[in-house]
Amino acid sequence: SGARPTYSRALIEEMCNRQLNNRSLIVMSAFSGSQRVATVVLPHDDQTIYYWAGVARGAFRKAAPNNLLLWEAILEARRHSLQVFDYVSIYGGAGKFKRSFGGTETVTATHWERSRSKLIGWSKNRYKKYLRGKHQVVH
Repeated sequence: SGARPTYSRALIEEMCNRQLNNRSLIVMSAFSGSQRVATVVLPHDDQTIYYWAGVARGAFRKAAPNNLLLWEAILEARRHSLQVFDYVSIYGGAGKFKRSFGGTETVTATHWERSRSKLIGWSKNRYKKYLRGKHQVVH
């Protein structure tokens, strides 16, 4: 897409080093033949898995490969005995993945919760500040 991330390469390297060392980072990719079409990055602690980042190639977005990856992530979270899947919605809404299944949206929270993970908390706050500057709509 040509979009630039809101974080530096150094942050990604630090996160990967820390999370991989304590085996608390799951990265999943979907392929069509030998071509990678989507990837999700899912850090976790002993209770919660977080949908931190995801991307799909434009030509494959209508096929929704991230939906498959998120279902696989749910199964992986269960294998790790994790109790919560936090989609880290920056706008407080259901997001495209949840809306793709239909149904009625029920708002259960309208504010940010503190994470037990300092890295996740820092990442959420940095992204929220970025969106304030970019969109002027995040509360």
